[in-house]
Amino acid sequence: MGCALFVVAISVLWCVLAGIKTVIWTDFLLFVLFSVGAVFVLIFLMLNVDQILTDAVIWLDDQAKLVLFDFSTDPAVRYTIWAGVIGGIALNVAQGSTQGTWQRVKACRSAQDAKKAYNFAALFYVMHIVILGVGLGLSVFYAERGVPEALSAALQVSPDRIFPHFIVTEIPVGISGFFIAAIFAAAISTLDSALAESSDLTIAHIYSRYVNKSASERHYLFAARVCLVAWGLVFFGVALFFSRYSDQGLLDLTFKLPNYIYGAIFGSIVLARFGIGRFRSFACGFVVACSVVGILAYAGVAFFYWCPVAGLAMVLVVWAIERTRPETSGIAV
Repeated sequence: MGCALFVVAISVLWCVLAGIKTVIWTDFLLFVLFSVGAVFVLIFLMLNVDQILTDAVIWLDDQAKLVLFDFSTDPAVRYTIWAGVIGGIALNVAQGSTQGTWQRVKACRSAQDAKKAYNFAALFYVMHIVILGVGLGLSVFYAERGVPEALSAALQVSPDRIFPHFIVTEIPVGISGFFIAAIFAAAISTLDSALAESSDLTIAHIYSRYVNKSASERHYLFAARVCLVAWGLVFFGVALFFSRYSDQGLLDLTFKLPNYIYGAIFGSIVLARFGIGRFRSFACGFVVACSVVGILAYAGVAFFYWCPVAGLAMVLVVWAIERTRPETSGIAV
């Protein structure tokens, strides 16, 4: 509870002081921090593992750690090629079209600069390979040294807990503090983006349209800061609620939580692209999408499938209500 309150308070203060500029620079510095940290851990593991590289690769292959594709068609299995292609594409489309993404696009000097930002960002996905290498290195490292019995039981449920244990017990004092700071920075970076996004939406689409239509920019700025505090309290409550599911592991929670609502966002993007729907039909579609997510979760379907299935359900419902011919030109009116 104390950590959650600290992260929320710092995130709110950060956004209040400098807005979107703070969010962008925080994300950039965090990326640098993570990149340096991941490379350091990878080198540290290579220097402290007894096996030579070829033997380590053979051992990892024997343990099925190098399997790239799982072609299982069981909808309850989470990490398969089908979940990645179907669910991953839908989720990335939804995430790439959120207000948080467009805040960053609008902060660029021109459309050309925005395109460059997207292109260069794609190049840095190579860091995902480095992070995967860290995971493989940890497997070899602890296969040689073993883990405490109490931790071994916890790892059966949440394998990602091995990295915090590694930071605390293996990384030299001083440098380990660097990694702990990175964890807090990650939380703050994620939260300040969401806070700025929520405040912007509240002011632009609710407050300035229905509450106070003719206020000054100074007034809207003050209202935005009030909204930041209010949304901070909301996110604090949400964090406390989902803390009861922390035993599921951070990786699963990271992928699972967005899928609760991103189906509706994905459906909205598809409908907007073809010029279908109004507020009332979108509201009905949103309820249907959330209901579909609830049904899929209850049925035990892997969360990667929630976004595309719920989004498709929303598209069909809104289209059935509106009975509008899709606008295929890409210029909806």
